[in-house]
Amino acid sequence: YPPGGVQDQQARLFAERLREATGRPFVVETRSGAAGQLAVDAMLAAPADGARAVQEYARRVEAAQAQDRDQRVAANIDALAYNPASPSIGSPQAAITIVEFFDYACPYCKAAEPRLMRLVDKDKRVRLVMKEFPILTKASLIAARAALARCPLRAP
Repeated sequence: YPPGGVQDQQARLFAERLREATGRPFVVETRSGAAGQLAVDAMLAAPADGARAVQEYARRVEAAQAQDRDQRVAANIDALAYNPASPSIGSPQAAITIVEFFDYACPYCKAAEPRLMRLVDKDKRVRLVMKEFPILTKASLIAARAALARCPLRAP
């Protein structure tokens, strides 16, 4: 839009109202042929605004939580993967151990179970450790207790 044209005048009036409403300055810069690229370039070059700052903070928090989770798993890998109270399928000396937390009432767990069984049957390098995690229903808790009562304790 050309400087001094109708759109330029409207933009300057709008910028003035925004300044009055927010107490922050707004600048209207009109250049012929820019076709909106000026705003994109200005936003990319500008310091982070509130939304960007929040997004960056959320990203950092998520990364810290993931690192904390990884460190806790690493610190407790023996208890997770080699607890004699946890039923397992596959060779105890398998190179790959999958620890599955499941609930008998979980449809996703039910869908994953045959795939995991096929994997363990097909690849002798894989061992599956099953962790009862009955959080969905009371029936889940009863089923988990019944299943664990049937499993003999094994030496690690």
